[in-house]
Amino acid sequence: MRRRMAYVSGLAAVAAGTLGLVGGVAAPAMASTSDTGGSVTLTADNNFLIQQAKAGIVTIPGSPATTTISSTGVVTVTLPVTGGNANVAILGGTLDLGGSLKFVDVKTHKCVTFTSLEVSYDSGQLTGVPSGGTTQVPLDDLSGNISFSVQGSTQSLTSDSITIDPAGASYLDSSLHTSFYGTGGQNVASFSTTYTTVTS
Repeated sequence: MRRRMAYVSGLAAVAAGTLGLVGGVAAPAMASTSDTGGSVTLTADNNFLIQQAKAGIVTIPGSPATTTISSTGVVTVTLPVTGGNANVAILGGTLDLGGSLKFVDVKTHKCVTFTSLEVSYDSGQLTGVPSGGTTQVPLDDLSGNISFSVQGSTQSLTSDSITIDPAGASYLDSSLHTSFYGTGGQNVASFSTTYTTVTS
């Protein structure tokens, strides 16, 4: 809860400066938007990857998500934006993402795959529906320094840290028969997204 409140407070502070809220009076309400394309990029924290690998766990993105490894060993996962109504100008809505995230524990021989991935601007969470399930599970929280921009129909948001959500940690530990994720809070990656919106 503390991480989520930090996200909301941080994003609100950025919005106040960017949108020019004066005297406590907000700008007029904006028209609704739909998101038509773009991507989310997760740049992995190498220390976390090393610790996760030592525990025997790997995370495998599924198509159409892609993984790249730089010449210096930096791992980047890119997931396409497939829809949604996220709008940084009103601090709300959800980005729908393509692809999947599969967690495999080679020690316990257990795995779980999350599909229907989403990023909620309302809660500051990356969520997914686990295999065999029907409900979104919060996997990561946007918990770092946050910035965003709106340039015409293009919107962007970045956070220099996302951390394991406590509920996601509990779900992963239970599904994989491990204790690696504990109570969550581990720094996983930095987050950035740029996408196109259509106003209605």
